[in-house]
Amino acid sequence: MTTVRPGQVRPQVSETETHSRNILGPTIKVNFAFEGIGAQATEKDLVATETTEKDKFEYTVEWKGTPDVAGLTAGFYAIAAVAEIGPAKHACAQFIFGYGYVAKALLQVYKAFS
Repeated sequence: MTTVRPGQVRPQVSETETHSRNILGPTIKVNFAFEGIGAQATEKDLVATETTEKDKFEYTVEWKGTPDVAGLTAGFYAIAAVAEIGPAKHACAQFIFGYGYVAKALLQVYKAFS
C-alpha cells in the first residue's frame, strides 16, 4: 500500500498489481478419477484447478480436453472427483479449508471415425 500525502500525485498501479489485489489465493483443486468398466476401458486420473477471487462465491472447476488427450479408450467409465479447497498462496494460510466428493457420474466414450 502506498501512502499519498496532500499535493502528491497518486502513483500509477500496474495491471498486474490490480489483478493480484483481486485474487485471494486459496486454490480449488479437483482430482477426477475415470474408472474404466470393461477390459478395453482405461483408468485415468485428471486434475483441474482454479484460484479464488475476491467477491466471487461460486466456481465451476472443469477439466478441458478430449478423450484422446486424456488417454481414454472407447468404453464405459464411472467418474468420481475429490475437491480440495486450499491452501492459499499467502504464507500465513498454508492449510486446507475443506474437501468434497462427487460420485456416480457416468461417461461413455465412443471410438472416433478416422
